[in-house]
Amino acid sequence: MNTDFSYTASLVETIMDNTEDGIILFSPLYNELDELIDFKYQFVNKAGEKIIGKNREELLATSLNNAFPGHTYAEIFKSYKEVILSGNSYEAEQYYSGEGLQKWFEISAIKIDNILLVKFNDITGFKSLINEKNLSENLYRTLVKSLPHTDVALVDPELNILLVEGAPFKAFGFKKPIAEDSSLSDEFSHEVMATLVPLLTSCLEGKSTVLERENEGSLFRIHFLSVRDDEGKVFAALIVSEDTGIYNLSKQELRNKIHDLENSNQSLEQFAYVASHDLQEPLRKIRAFGDRLQSKYSDAIDDAGRDYISRMQHAAGRMQRLIDDLLKYSRIGRFKEPFQEISLQNVVGRVLEDLENRIEDSGAQIEVESLPQVEGDAGSLEQLFLNLLSNAIKFSKQEQPPRIKIWAEEQVDEQHPGEKPSKYNIFIQDDGIGFDEKYLDRIFNIFQRLHGRNEYAGTGIGLAICKKIADIHGGTIYARSTEGEGATFILTLPKTQQK
Repeated sequence: MNTDFSYTASLVETIMDNTEDGIILFSPLYNELDELIDFKYQFVNKAGEKIIGKNREELLATSLNNAFPGHTYAEIFKSYKEVILSGNSYEAEQYYSGEGLQKWFEISAIKIDNILLVKFNDITGFKSLINEKNLSENLYRTLVKSLPHTDVALVDPELNILLVEGAPFKAFGFKKPIAEDSSLSDEFSHEVMATLVPLLTSCLEGKSTVLERENEGSLFRIHFLSVRDDEGKVFAALIVSEDTGIYNLSKQELRNKIHDLENSNQSLEQFAYVASHDLQEPLRKIRAFGDRLQSKYSDAIDDAGRDYISRMQHAAGRMQRLIDDLLKYSRIGRFKEPFQEISLQNVVGRVLEDLENRIEDSGAQIEVESLPQVEGDAGSLEQLFLNLLSNAIKFSKQEQPPRIKIWAEEQVDEQHPGEKPSKYNIFIQDDGIGFDEKYLDRIFNIFQRLHGRNEYAGTGIGLAICKKIADIHGGTIYARSTEGEGATFILTLPKTQQK
């Protein structure tokens, strides 16, 4: 069989020109002492031209060290030389600065006969993402360490410690440091594990709980929180242990402890605020690099890569919404203005104006009866009603426009029926999907969700914000519901605030 080698060479060149990786073929250059001193460019594909910013005609007329003098002193030239001399392959991530380049490259090189074949990619964007992730993790660790009386551990489904700060198991008499990547079953006795395992199992099934435990004169409050991935699946349990230290104390000691606890709560609020605020910048960079990859390098990335970038961008968007909601939560009450007499009718009216597009899109019918005036903060109460009405619209039945009704009643004190009522009950009733009332103790906790993220968007902070706003107004909020038959939220507010 006759083979047309010129045709074969043309076919190989066409294939290499259409690959997404940069490809360069070098031939080694030797001096009169038979020492390898440089590499001559023999072929550069189109992706290679684009990545290093030089055209192939310019490169084919010169050598590696002439085109990029920095290689002479970089480890990469030594590595290329070793490939030719030993025949071993080379793979590495390498940073190069010079000749207009400041990039990270993923490089692999092999020897074919006496030719050096180098395949490479620009991974600068992904390196930046990794650096931002490390920065965020270091920020998290620093902030956790700054919180008084609070220790943290992250545990996977195999009961291995993924992350630990402080001594989160002091309530069980375990004060010594516990190493990351260690197993709880290797560290603790059967008695302790008999208590921990059911709590962790429940947490890993998505049910967050709080345990109070006394040890050595201190009361520990231990939170077991479910941690979910981008798909909403629980992948770890977060253990947050607070040492309240309030047993066996004198009155003065108790006052001091209360003062310390108040400071601790302020620190926790500050932590949430600072963490959320400072995470904005690395998140903006992640989204910016993702946008840049999509806009500038879309043609150089295969379908799987574009899918990964799209998922990264969606996850970053969810993270942005989570940070925004966490900031809202942490700001409530931090910059408290004096309460004034406000009209709840006007508050709800402004909220309906803000929701005008969503109301129109959903076909929602909202009936608002006469609402009273109370003493409070108009801005935070607007946020409360915005969250409740947004939920009523969001959790409506499919293909059925939501019907929502808002009204108020004076709350009669059953123990003193003759006295003039001092509080109002405000009802927000919908005909949506409702929920099982067994979850009533969960829905107002932060990060609690009754539905998967794929079913209904959200961060699980909205109702926690409502509860916090009700608390700072000296009120309460609770709900009544039957699954499939809608829900009614009842907000109780005092007519006037205590002086």
